[in-house]
Amino acid sequence: MSRSRDIRLADGCSPLPGAAPWGSGLSPQTGGRQTNQAANTTRALTIYPGVQDTLVSPWSFWSGRNFLENTTRSVEGVTGSGGPVTWVVTCNGAELTKPGAFPPELPTSRAAIVQDGIPYVRLQAVVEWSSGTGTNQFAVLDVNAGFVFRVFGTVARVYLFGFPQTQSSTEETPITTIVRDDKPANIGLETVATSTVFQASVQTSKNRSEGFPGAWQCTGFLGDFNRYRVYIPPFARQVQITQTSTGTRPPFLEFVDAFGQVTGTVYLTAGQRQSEMTRIPSGSFFIRVPSGVIVDPTTLAAVFEVSQF
Repeated sequence: MSRSRDIRLADGCSPLPGAAPWGSGLSPQTGGRQTNQAANTTRALTIYPGVQDTLVSPWSFWSGRNFLENTTRSVEGVTGSGGPVTWVVTCNGAELTKPGAFPPELPTSRAAIVQDGIPYVRLQAVVEWSSGTGTNQFAVLDVNAGFVFRVFGTVARVYLFGFPQTQSSTEETPITTIVRDDKPANIGLETVATSTVFQASVQTSKNRSEGFPGAWQCTGFLGDFNRYRVYIPPFARQVQITQTSTGTRPPFLEFVDAFGQVTGTVYLTAGQRQSEMTRIPSGSFFIRVPSGVIVDPTTLAAVFEVSQF
């Protein structure tokens, strides 16, 4: 009788042995065996000082230092034993923008955001995984309507990447704070704000498959808030420059290395406000608007193609 009951549970009526219960994020080890999955939900509130600021992205404000600045760890998966495995990282969520000037409160509960918002997350994600060298790798990705990203290692972590949590010297900097209760946020009549539900999970079948071709996206805007330049994210292979229909159109942008030397250019297509997909020159550290060219803030964006291969 006991043996037949175990067989029925293994047929799909219960999580596999060693796995955390569905929808949970338990300790990395359960019963001495590695877990198969971990999942978590993070809620955030972002205040935008002006309407134009809603076009910017967190990557636009990265300072060139720690990849984990302005992040909050959402979920973590760690192997218990047996060496590295393939982790499947999934991120998605919903976003709710304050509807007009009234009411002055913005819902922050998960249920309200998911029900009244859209399946889209304006914020970004940082995926971290072990490399076996003692120094982990990081990838910064747009969440948008969701993505699936595969990594190989003993550790897989996901962070919600938001705007600085304190006001910087630039008054136009958006601010992202983590919401820890369901009370609506009083944001005032003239303030633009968004409530975000960010859902992340890491899952493994304990297999060691290392081939995961594919490309993802990381967007960074150029404006006076970051001196009209944006850093090149990790694993970025190509970039496309896009611009809204307004503002001065720069003829090209420059790739610059860590020593300030120009390593290449990316040209906007004649008669259009975007460039061809351009390969990023080796050694490039950031992209900038050429000296002397002035463009309107938040109208120019660098859309990077991020790929593990």
